[in-house]
Amino acid sequence: MSIFVNKELRDLIPSLSEEEFEQLEKNVVAEGIRDPLVVWRQPDGHDMLIDGHNRFFISAHHAGIPFKTVNMDFADMNEAKLWIINNQLGKRNLIPY
Repeated sequence: MSIFVNKELRDLIPSLSEEEFEQLEKNVVAEGIRDPLVVWRQPDGHDMLIDGHNRFFISAHHAGIPFKTVNMDFADMNEAKLWIINNQLGKRNLIPY
């Protein structure tokens, strides 16, 4: 499996605060990655990361903490962006901007 990060998608949602990231990192190191990362398989066979950027980074930084993935299909990049925004609104205290 070859996962890559699309910077436009990564930067679509505001970053975690330093404190939030540190807490997530502590949780992941102590308990592992419980929720699967969401990927979108591209025509070249590589998986574009859609959800789980922080967990993916933490996994790579800590000697490859294992994780599972869920594949989703999108008609195009705009559909993927809408999914990301709607998904994040349910996870974080984001204003409906």
